[in-house]
Amino acid sequence: MPDLVVPSTRVEVRVAAPDEIGAVARIHFDSLPHDFLPSLGLDFLERVHYPAAFSSAFGANLVAVSAACPVGFVTIAHDAGRFSRDVIRRRMWDIGRYVARAAWRNPRHLRLSAEVVWSIISGRPDPVRGEIFLIAVRQPWRGKGVGQALVRASLAYLAEHQVPLCRTKTLAANTGAIAMYQRLGWSVRDRFALIGREYVTIVSPAIDPVDRN
Repeated sequence: MPDLVVPSTRVEVRVAAPDEIGAVARIHFDSLPHDFLPSLGLDFLERVHYPAAFSSAFGANLVAVSAACPVGFVTIAHDAGRFSRDVIRRRMWDIGRYVARAAWRNPRHLRLSAEVVWSIISGRPDPVRGEIFLIAVRQPWRGKGVGQALVRASLAYLAEHQVPLCRTKTLAANTGAIAMYQRLGWSVRDRFALIGREYVTIVSPAIDPVDRN
């Protein structure tokens, strides 16, 4: 995937290096503190989730960097179902340990964890294989085109993998993010409930594949 640059903000988007796992985890934890994965703790993101996500052959983690400092990231998968199962399989026992710890602190967390895992295991395959799993930008860099650059870089990655469409999920109340995607030509496909919240699925316009000849 070619590096992308946001001229007005001097931000470069590229594939994240393994030594940037800590920075990616911190951006995720600070930007989305009430989401399910951050609720398992910053150390869970640093030691379990992102090491597994960085190791999967079915996706990639891209960072937006300014002056060598990550200011945003996106986790993109070219085969979302296999990516999810791969991440869980790689660190299944560690995930279970962190879920048990969270449930000991708050018994309600066990039900939430079970609902999330069950939705992954039992869900019907989605015809759209490409998926932006997570995207986040540090607070001072929001509204400067960094999020849009990360989305465009994700679609470039999918084009290289001959994936014609991309989807993502976000809270229905997250009107700012939904509006950003719509400005890029995406459309809301459906709504669904998970762990007591209402989400929407947003789908990209058709992605032109990269000619490998």
